[in-house]
Amino acid sequence: MRRGRRLLAGLLLLTAVYLGLAPWPYRPAILAAAREAGLDPLLVAAVVRVESGFRAGARSRRGAVGLMQVVPATAAWLAASGRVPLPPPPGVPFSRWLEEPAVNLTFGSAYLRYLLDRYDGSLVLALAAYNGGPGTVHRWLEAGRLHRRDPRPGAIPYPETRAFVRRVEAYTRFYRWCYGFWYARLPAGPHWGRG
Repeated sequence: MRRGRRLLAGLLLLTAVYLGLAPWPYRPAILAAAREAGLDPLLVAAVVRVESGFRAGARSRRGAVGLMQVVPATAAWLAASGRVPLPPPPGVPFSRWLEEPAVNLTFGSAYLRYLLDRYDGSLVLALAAYNGGPGTVHRWLEAGRLHRRDPRPGAIPYPETRAFVRRVEAYTRFYRWCYGFWYARLPAGPHWGRG
């Protein structure tokens, strides 16, 4: 019976990968940026999938750029604070430089690491801040709308941010299911909280 289940799981995995349900372009750059930031690369891949659909040239109405939809002002702050020791080439604005996939992944991963550290490893709070901004999450915590010790994605007031956190959670689990065999040594990742 176990052998049959393994075979079925293997066939489902191959089908998902073959049909493109679990694409993972930019894999070497994602692995490098995640390693440098101390993050699970499958989490970073999930954020990229949700933020830009793996489109390096993606731009938002609010000015976010690239694979991880990094805001140029945030990238400039990360560089100035020393969290990412990469100044842009002379004469190149951050918004243009962030179009480079490896650069964008480095800054986006460093920012996600900063947020995880700021929120004591709570992935729900870190992702909510990544999408809605740390100031917004601070206001929710102060107002008691979210709880630092046990944040629940369902309690996030902004529908867009709530959907973002849930989608990243779902894609992280999906990527773990699809690629977990190859990346079995990865840590389980930060705690998601309940729903």
